Amino acid sequence: METNVVELVDSIRTRAGSPLIVCEHPEPEPRAGFACVWVFRETPRGRLEQPWAGVLGRAEIDELVRLLRETHTVWRGGIDTYHFPSSRRFRLVSTLPPAPCRVYGRRGMKCEVERSRIRVRGRWRTRELVPSGTERVEGWFTWWRSGIRLASARPGGEPVQLVRVGHPGAWLGYHDGIDLMVDTSWLEVLVPRIAAVLDASWSIVDLTESPPAVRHGERAPDAPVGDG
Repeated sequence: METNVVELVDSIRTRAGSPLIVCEHPEPEPRAGFACVWVFRETPRGRLEQPWAGVLGRAEIDELVRLLRETHTVWRGGIDTYHFPSSRRFRLVSTLPPAPCRVYGRRGMKCEVERSRIRVRGRWRTRELVPSGTERVEGWFTWWRSGIRLASARPGGEPVQLVRVGHPGAWLGYHDGIDLMVDTSWLEVLVPRIAAVLDASWSIVDLTESPPAVRHGERAPDAPVGDG
């Protein structure tokens, strides 16, 4: 069934401010040219509101973004979720280049990364960091959790935690190597992305191995900041 994209855009516009984050995810049973789509906006308090979610064809997604951009700033984003539209449950949402680098959890923004500063939001307060002296952006994972931290080049400098999430498979008691790959796939996108913004090297550390297995990455230029 085709979606009336013009009516959909009108309904989103009446309920959403700017910017909007449009995320895509494969369908539970993939069909060529179709994807699950979520549209979010950030509230003044840093939380995400979901004006709309559903399944659209590729041409409809392109038209949705084009029409929304007539009146809003639109950023493309990635979503890490085990649920499908119109569920509001997700683990992480992150913006993609050339948008500003932001990572959100269900409680709101987790961190915002710029070349000159980093904001990390906890449950009770927000810390603002100056990333000078950052040697490496390090992703890490165990069987139960995964995260991203900044390794300092200063002697004795403690790593700074940016993002940390649990693994749903581990909570439900059926975790194996394939589940672990799915639960940690977000690191493959976000670790190089944050490293590019900070012009730092990066690595991903597998703490399920003894000794830990480390994969190193090269510096890569980030795309210029813009509408996305």
